[in-house]
Amino acid sequence: MKEIRYALRGLRRNAGFTMAAVVTLALGVGATTAIFAVVNGVLIRPLPYPEPDRLIGVWHSAVFQGAAVNSMNFSPPMFVTYRDANQTF
Repeated sequence: MKEIRYALRGLRRNAGFTMAAVVTLALGVGATTAIFAVVNGVLIRPLPYPEPDRLIGVWHSAVFQGAAVNSMNFSPPMFVTYRDANQTF
């Protein structure tokens, strides 16, 4: 108990150091929590789909006026066309 009182007295005397240490620890704990939440949600937790390992992604690539455009999004009519004329998936 004596050591705890002595440590608290020392921290009270060096308020700048105490504040810097508390802020550093708070930022470290907050950053670690935020990073874990992102990693857990993106990498660790399985996707909410049946058989998530069988999901695929499909993108368009096109050339407009000599410029290549990759990763174009689908429009709903294009999705229906691909679904109806599909021979690969």
